[in-house]
Amino acid sequence: MTPKHKLVHLTSLIMLIPGLGHRNRSNGTACQVRLFVTAHPGAQILQNQLLHRLPVDFTKTLPEGIQVAYAVIPQIKHLAEPLQMQVRVAFAESTRAIWYALIGFGGAGFLVSL
Repeated sequence: MTPKHKLVHLTSLIMLIPGLGHRNRSNGTACQVRLFVTAHPGAQILQNQLLHRLPVDFTKTLPEGIQVAYAVIPQIKHLAEPLQMQVRVAFAESTRAIWYALIGFGGAGFLVSL
């Protein structure tokens, strides 16, 4: 399932939540916008952080023009031990950066709503 299909699937599931169905489209649209705003920057942060944190020799072996996360995940279990741990740590630190950004977005949204 591609990221675009996952987003469509998530937005379809949100429409099943009571109060967000076809009668109240403005809330459904707000949820779709929220999902897009959350998913797109998160993917971009992950891509940038992985390119920054993964070992350079390892990133040179990846195909160009695709998302690094999708190229790396299937390879992790086949990597030699020191490199495997470096890749796992890079993923963990990259995910931490996503959470920091989302906390910032949430804090900004909270301040705007006051």
